[in-house]
Amino acid sequence: MNPSREVPLVLGTAGHIDHGKTTLVRALTGVDCDRLEEEKRRGITIELGFAPLELPDGTTISVVDVPGHEKFIRQMVAGAAGIDAVLLVVAADEGVMPQTREHLEILELLGIRDGLVALTKVDRVDTELLELAVEDVKTLLAGSFLQDAPIMPVSAMTGTGIRELSLELQKIAAKLEPRPRGGALFLPIDRAFPIAGFGTVVTGTAYAGAVKVSDEVEIIPSGALARVRSLEVHDKPVQEASAGQRTAVNLSGIGFKDVKRGDTVCTPSVFRATSCVDVLLKALRKNSEPIKHWQRVRLHMGTSDIVARVSFPDPGAKLLPGSSAVAQLVLEEPTGVAYGQGFVIRAYSPLETIGGGQVVFPYGWKARSRQKKNEYADMLGQLAKTKTPDDRLVSILRLREILSLDEAQKAVQSLSSKIREIANRKNREKELVFFETGPGWVVSRDKITSECEKFTEKLRLFHESEPHLKGMTVEEALSSLSQHMEPKLVKAFLAYLQEDSKVEISENRVFLPDFTPSEVSRFEKETRLLLELCEEKGFEMPSLEQAMAVTGLTQGAFSNLLRQLRENGSLHVIGGEMILSRSVMEKGIGLLKECQGGITLAAFRDLSGTSRKFALPFLEYLDSVGVTRRVGEKRVLRLQKA
Repeated sequence: MNPSREVPLVLGTAGHIDHGKTTLVRALTGVDCDRLEEEKRRGITIELGFAPLELPDGTTISVVDVPGHEKFIRQMVAGAAGIDAVLLVVAADEGVMPQTREHLEILELLGIRDGLVALTKVDRVDTELLELAVEDVKTLLAGSFLQDAPIMPVSAMTGTGIRELSLELQKIAAKLEPRPRGGALFLPIDRAFPIAGFGTVVTGTAYAGAVKVSDEVEIIPSGALARVRSLEVHDKPVQEASAGQRTAVNLSGIGFKDVKRGDTVCTPSVFRATSCVDVLLKALRKNSEPIKHWQRVRLHMGTSDIVARVSFPDPGAKLLPGSSAVAQLVLEEPTGVAYGQGFVIRAYSPLETIGGGQVVFPYGWKARSRQKKNEYADMLGQLAKTKTPDDRLVSILRLREILSLDEAQKAVQSLSSKIREIANRKNREKELVFFETGPGWVVSRDKITSECEKFTEKLRLFHESEPHLKGMTVEEALSSLSQHMEPKLVKAFLAYLQEDSKVEISENRVFLPDFTPSEVSRFEKETRLLLELCEEKGFEMPSLEQAMAVTGLTQGAFSNLLRQLRENGSLHVIGGEMILSRSVMEKGIGLLKECQGGITLAAFRDLSGTSRKFALPFLEYLDSVGVTRRVGEKRVLRLQKA
């Protein structure tokens, strides 16, 4: 006998009410999925039922038994949304019925692509009726994803065909690729209840990711945090559960009234609640009316049942029966949504299925300008084709341009370690730029190129207007960059430009690599007049107003001259109000050198022949530039000991 091996695959039943889905599941698994008293009394499945199915080769998969009654489509969608393959059940004595057709339509809308048909109750029909039932099913399946699927005659009452059916299911399980076991958890809740001595328990089928005992999890949309106390898969305790497994999660730190059906258990900080979702929407062929812009619908996604509005980029647009288009679903309440998640919409009144599809982008937003609308449409087109988080991040960056790692984690819906791994890889491949400064940032290659061109052009124009200066100050460069970029990122970007040899940085100046400052001053006469004034005044330093007056320059020209002279060391600005020439500065420092052990304010005032008004700002300036330090009431040259 083959040892049992759990495989994270989910098989879902579908079909009309009373066609024998639950009975067939019991014959295959030995488990009665009708757990509610009302279900027993009425003989129909109301809620979802779950059971482990051990196949002949020892492989164990999960089975979801869904309601067939048209009143319970919500539950059916909740069950079907997490399945990998379908067991479509049709009773041989009744053939294809209305819910058979609707369930098949829903499965196609949800993106299910594999399965088979069980033709039940064959013990109730003769050979001729059985053949008619088979033809009826083939007609139904023509053109659908089940067109070439096996049709297996079975009887749960007599056991006819059960073994053969199990073998066919084994073939499907063998060819389907199990969902990845790792990554961020996304588990829509279909039940929440308390258990005495254990606390809150939630159940659901994990759509993506994995969870372990002791993991912290987040409940979306509330954002509440909880801790996993224990896990069960098919009523057996486990240490870890993953995508594709029917899981019961015992939570600590949260009451059962704080979680409900439709909520989602997630890895913290990876997902966020959303009220606007970009989708690829398909209208059913049978619809008598097109789906209109801003039409109110009931949205069934995961285990959620939410009222929403359908929004098209063109308010005048309509989605004709059988056609598809990108649309937005604007939800009346927030919920958790995952990439690629299937959904169904039903008309608000009368309540009937009219369309469905898959999620393209969980966090939709409204683009205002024509350019942004086109860019947004391009991004959605790229996202619809993406298969990996890598491509997803690159596509989103084409529109968002700059994302912190935390923002990227939520936008892509991947773990932070995965995002960092992607960022490093795509940085090496030159598809984006990754800055590890602060929280970490990813920037689109187009954004980097654009900002580099803008800044180098600004720098070129600066050199043209100020040829005597070595370049912008670092502060000026950072201020310029912050106009178009996250302020926390500009230092890293400036360093990137230097590493990429786009600019050079020296002596607190930023300049183009091929630039050499002019040696000839444009203000030769004015410079002479200014320095003469400083020599004449000595330690009784002239004010900036007096200095500008003696040069006869305008405010702008005087500022340029002053910056030039400060940069080459010819002048110093004292206290933001007065100026001092290099030679007078050297005289002052010479006086300090003569006074071993330091000099007081009063002593310097007397030695320099000036007043406290000028002596104090001079000494404070020397302190600020590191020439002196205060020791008590004295100033001491930093080369001297106190």
